[in-house]
Amino acid sequence: MCRYGWEDITRITYLTSSIGEPISCLPDSVIPVSESEGAWLQKLEERISLFAYAVQLPDGKRGILLAIEIVNPESECPEDARIAREWGFVTSGDAWRFAETVLKKWREHGLRVFGGYATGPFGRHEIGAFVGFDEPDVLEKCVLADRLASEVDSVTV
Repeated sequence: MCRYGWEDITRITYLTSSIGEPISCLPDSVIPVSESEGAWLQKLEERISLFAYAVQLPDGKRGILLAIEIVNPESECPEDARIAREWGFVTSGDAWRFAETVLKKWREHGLRVFGGYATGPFGRHEIGAFVGFDEPDVLEKCVLADRLASEVDSVTV
């Protein structure tokens, strides 16, 4: 567990991206998803705005990670700074408060949450809500996670 109370996202193995293709910037040990797992990702593309990845947890449980990459507005990378401005982040503190607010909302609604620094396929701070493929209400939980994240105003948190 991270000191902030959510699970460490670096312990997750990313299987495929939201379009069901292997993530090319990851090592060659990409694990293929089953046809039914890929079908879930296809369904989600029509319903949510968050990044969706098929992932595997250390205990072998497979599911969907609905992720947000949190970009530092104080980054020396012009592209990162531009993305952060679009989100309304002025300082790194703004980005951190936004991440903590989203994670808190997800946890309050019973979702399993992950966070980490410089993680994920793109090496940025990333937060995510995990929904297992074996959960009976996969689509409903994913839509809920997406709605909760979109309700957080990045400028006023």
